Amino acid sequence: METDTAIQLADNDAVLGILYANFGCFALLTGHKLGVFELLATEPLTASEVASRLELANRPAEILLTTLAAQRLLVKSGGRFSLTPLGRAYCIESSPTYLGGMLDFAVATHSMCTVENLEASARTGQSLAYGRGEIFQEHATGQNCDRQFSRWRRLATL
Repeated sequence: METDTAIQLADNDAVLGILYANFGCFALLTGHKLGVFELLATEPLTASEVASRLELANRPAEILLTTLAAQRLLVKSGGRFSLTPLGRAYCIESSPTYLGGMLDFAVATHSMCTVENLEASARTGQSLAYGRGEIFQEHATGQNCDRQFSRWRRLATL
């Protein structure tokens, strides 16, 4: 039988995992947007080589790469970062399981996912779709939104 303390610690880990999940999510989206995965698809590179090739500051590049390694998308060996099988399978455009469309959709719509927007949606009942009105109307009037959403839905069914 578990003690109350053991249950509380397990619950604490679960809540902290949820709380800090956004760091991994934003690292994934940033890495995708910056082209980190495609760059590392060809050869392992140091953080400073990645920074130089992508025109990033050294320290933030190292933090981003380390965060992506903590998420198991990259691995660091001998001071060089390379893709893991997970990163290669889902983050490289040439992969048949590439999730680029879903990542593009998440990048395009990430600004709607704030505590303030979620609270307002809960209080008013209005959709969060692109921070405005009704989702299907937004798609009817915005070709780019429609294209991104359709691409994301197709990839989600693979």
